Parts: sequence; structure tokens; C-alpha cells
Amino acid sequence: MNKRNLIVLFTAVFLIMFVSSIKAQNSGAGAKKDKQPIWLSDCEDKIDDLGKSNQVEPLSDFLPFFGKKIREMGYSLPLPFGVGMSFMVMRQTNKISNFKLIIDGEDVPYDIKFYNAVSTDVNVSFRPDIWILPFLNVYAVMGKTSGNMKPTILIPGIQVDLPNLGEIDIVKPIEITDEINYKGTTAGFGTTLAGGFKSYFFTVDYNYTWTNLDVITQTVTAQTLTPRIGVILDSYKTKGTGTLWLGAMYIDINETIVGSVNLRELDPEVADIIGDELNYSMDIGVTEPWNFLIGGAWGFHPRMTLVLEAGIGDRSQFLASIDYRF
Repeated sequence: MNKRNLIVLFTAVFLIMFVSSIKAQNSGAGAKKDKQPIWLSDCEDKIDDLGKSNQVEPLSDFLPFFGKKIREMGYSLPLPFGVGMSFMVMRQTNKISNFKLIIDGEDVPYDIKFYNAVSTDVNVSFRPDIWILPFLNVYAVMGKTSGNMKPTILIPGIQVDLPNLGEIDIVKPIEITDEINYKGTTAGFGTTLAGGFKSYFFTVDYNYTWTNLDVITQTVTAQTLTPRIGVILDSYKTKGTGTLWLGAMYIDINETIVGSVNLRELDPEVADIIGDELNYSMDIGVTEPWNFLIGGAWGFHPRMTLVLEAGIGDRSQFLASIDYRF
């Protein structure tokens, strides 16, 4: 294994944090009581005509469950089915801790240092969703990811105490800096709790994902939690309706990665002393689990919505998606 392969081994785990945050950002705001959008133009005398022109029939009135009764109580509901395509760019700082070598079945702490562990990633994903209850949406997510990072890894030397020879340096300290390009897939599911009153709405989104990348063999899982609160906008002079919101995203990744290094390829002399294979384990996570969100959506057609959202903080991101409901 050459130095480039070694840096791939130690940096691949950073990539999971990006794909874990991939999901569609808009499926409607759920059931809204006495919906009263904030108007962007003077149209008080034409509100009834505008409401009639925006009405579309759903593919089926079977879902959401209890939808008919909820509408009779004065709630407005989104169309029950949806599909969306999204594009996301993300930049974030990641961390690895508790790195250990496993020698003769024993964990041996090994002080590897990681610097400039910043990844830049691009993702395209697809998400179908269904409102099964007036306040509850469920969805699946599938995506493709590509990106790169250029970290610096400082690997200290290794000493062993051999009979009759004493302590011997079997690996000298190594500093590696290299650019790694990668790609992979993610899949998962999620649910959104949503509702609103008059001009305001809230959503709380949770998802669980599995990630596979071409630079690591182990599948890694992740969870995200994203609360949002916002306002509903409407306009008579400008076609469509929209929303603006503020929110935050929490990513939970606490995984232990276990793998091995082929020492025979890396250093035959070391392999002659301690064996052909060296096992290891490490914990992965994010430097800052929370970041802030600001976003908006505009429905230029009753069935079609454009969504834009930006993330601010140690993890920065930009998302654009188009959603179709029926």
C-alpha cells in the first residue's frame, strides 16, 4: 500500500457526514389552520378568485387519512404525493478520534493527528414522499455524491520491545498530504412533522441514512434532525405562493470504523516483524453537530415548487430542489 492508499484509508470516513444530511427540503407545510398568507400586493378584493384559481385536484383523496374531516375543520392540506430532485453543495470540518491499532487482539492507542480535514462535496438526490396523516409526511431518499478533500495526516512512529534487542523503531513518523477524490451512493428514509396557523408554519424533519463510498468498504449510518419555522407568502400580481423560514440542522454520527492495513505492501520489513496485516479501529464524528439554516420556496404552479436553502456555521451548504406534487 503506497502513501496515497494510506491517506484514502484514514480520510474516507470524513465523507459520511455530507451524505447523511442529504434530503428533500420541501414537501409542503402540512395541515394549516385558517391559512392567511402574508400578501405581497394589494388584492383584498380578489382573494376569492385567486383561491379558486390555485385549487387543483389530488391524484387520490384516500390520503392523507382523516384529510376530509380535517379540511371540514378549516385546515388547508398539501397534495398527498410528491417527488423531488435536489442539488446540494456542502463544505464542512470533520474529525476522527480514539484511533487504535489492534495487535494480538489488544487495543493499542495510536496518536494520529489530522489537520485541514475539510471536505467539499456535491450531491444529486431523488425523493418520493407521501402525506399519510395531515400533519405527518414520510419519504425515501436516494442520492449520488462526489467530492474531494486534501487533509494532512501526521502518523507517529511505532516502537516495539523485542527480546534481546530492546526497543526498536519499526515505523518512522510519516506526514502525508494528498488530494482525495471520491464518489458514492446514499439511501435512507425519513419523516416530517408539520403544521401551521394563519400566516405561520413549522416543520420538524428526521431522517436515517446508509452510506457507501468507493474509498471505504464499511456501510456507515447517520441521523439528522432539522426543525424549521417560517411564514407563508402570497401575491396576486406575481404568479404563485411561497414560504420563508429559519431553521437548524443537527447531524448525529458516532460510528466506530474497523479495518486493516496490508503491511506487506506498505513496508515488507515491518511485516517480517509483526505480521502481514495490521488491524485498526477509529471513531468518527462531526466537529460541530449543529448549523443554522435560512431558506425559501416559491410555488410557481399549484403542483410545482422551487426550493432554495443555505446553511451557515462550521458546516456551510447550499441546496436547490424542484418538487412536483399530485
